[in-house]
Amino acid sequence: MTHPAVAALDEYRSADGIGTRTAADLRHGDPPAQLVGEFLTPEDATVVYGPGGTGKGITACWLILRLVRADHVAMVIDFEGHEREWGSRLRGLGATEDELAAIHYRAPFAADWTAPTGSLAAVADAVREDAARLGATYLVVDSYSVATSNGDTLGGQEAAREYFTGLARVGLPSLTLAHVRGGSDKWPERPFGSVFVHNLARETWAVEQIGTPTDADEPRIGPHVVELEFRNRKPSGRPLAAPQFVTFEFYLDGTIEAREGRLAGPTVADLAADVLREPMTLRQIVAAIKEDTGSSYSEDTLLKSLKRHPDRFEVGKEKRPAKWSRKP
Repeated sequence: MTHPAVAALDEYRSADGIGTRTAADLRHGDPPAQLVGEFLTPEDATVVYGPGGTGKGITACWLILRLVRADHVAMVIDFEGHEREWGSRLRGLGATEDELAAIHYRAPFAADWTAPTGSLAAVADAVREDAARLGATYLVVDSYSVATSNGDTLGGQEAAREYFTGLARVGLPSLTLAHVRGGSDKWPERPFGSVFVHNLARETWAVEQIGTPTDADEPRIGPHVVELEFRNRKPSGRPLAAPQFVTFEFYLDGTIEAREGRLAGPTVADLAADVLREPMTLRQIVAAIKEDTGSSYSEDTLLKSLKRHPDRFEVGKEKRPAKWSRKP
């Protein structure tokens, strides 16, 4: 027997309104594949967040280039106005002239933006029209804090609702770069510690530098190496992805090489340096490494490793048990 609602549906479909779909019309089944490896859901917003200077910008350039090489057309909305960084990094990663032409750059506070400006929500309609004209298929926003109107840099409810409403009006899958609270633990569960940004994003990734950073005061032989680890804090309708690793090598001639996966692997000293944000005992360091990486080491093994690197670690002997620190 036909449900009365079905009998009336054909007549209703001919009228203007806010939509005509029923549950029978809804997408269903497994979520679509990610756009770049384990990264970037094609449905709605991805947020990558971490401390300033971690490597979010070069990561965005690398992801954009991967998208373009898969026949996407990208649009970057740079609220921070770092034009030279975007241009240099994309060229350094090897983007060709054709690939650069498929990456449209817009800076709401630059001289060539002559339309009304403001937050992402304020410019969303103009961005949507521009993206449709250019055939853009993916949006990148740098960064969340500058793209909101009320100066709330900690992801409060009003700012988050405004921002994600703007993204929805643009109507493209997107990547947003965001920050964390000062003094946050590594790989925090949420951008800014904000439940609102976390809940409204479709997918989130926390990023941190790992390994041994290059000492800027020492003569450089070979490239400057930045190794990043990404942890999936919110998946897009699928199980949490395993941690992902990307290494960028910056050469003096401006060339940037990117490699997925881990390098040869961190040493025990590297792991200790990663967790030593404040003075800790050997037992505390062992426990922190275990919690952070799942790897277990004895206190004796750790002690030998720390002593082999007097240039990196120091021990305070005025109290017992002794506490170790990273050297400045």
